[in-house]
Amino acid sequence: MQPIEPSATLAKILIIEDAHDIAALMAEWLSFSDFAVELSHDGNEAATRLATNKYDLVILDLGLPGLDGVDLLQGLRSGGSVTPVLIVSGRNAIDSKVACLELGADDYLTKPFHFRELVSRAKALLRRNSGYVTNVLQIGDLSINWTTKKVTAGPENSEVKLTPQEFALLQFLALHPNCTFSSQELLARVWDEGEGLSTATVRTCIKRLRQKLSDFGHIQTIETLAAGYRLNAPEHTA
Repeated sequence: MQPIEPSATLAKILIIEDAHDIAALMAEWLSFSDFAVELSHDGNEAATRLATNKYDLVILDLGLPGLDGVDLLQGLRSGGSVTPVLIVSGRNAIDSKVACLELGADDYLTKPFHFRELVSRAKALLRRNSGYVTNVLQIGDLSINWTTKKVTAGPENSEVKLTPQEFALLQFLALHPNCTFSSQELLARVWDEGEGLSTATVRTCIKRLRQKLSDFGHIQTIETLAAGYRLNAPEHTA
């Protein structure tokens, strides 16, 4: 698949991924969502592109030939660039995620992932960078703050007390409104690897989260379906 020619009217994304088949699929999904996409399969070549071209979003793999993805990210930020960077990597260790986020990455997506999730996260980063949304997502009178990890609801903006895991689950579902995820998918994407985890872990967390939200009238915000769970939100929700 050839790189998709950029358009002045579309958000411009640079995908830096050495696996050609994965990069091509990423580009195809993003182009179907009306993004202009360029591909790079080498860290050194990508560094040259970043130095000479302006992009609205960089999607960056870590294991690259030439310049490693971590070094590429560090160079980008040390040079003063504020372009959003979404890391996509098979490195699942929490230390790798934390290191990249501390270096200035805006989000981290662990392989394997669903391409629908990639598109959703790309859209979220682009909207925030363009000023269309803030770090607060509003669903009716339910407010989710990414930065403070605080959730409020009701006309008086009362705080909904959530555990870190409950917040992580709500945040994930809110990033993918009106999309249905099975218990297995949620377990893989929201929970860190560990012993004793099962689909029952997801069901229990969903139950607690729904109970807490229902105290503020959000009984159907998280819906249980035959195929899994979804967060119901108006299509225009940012």
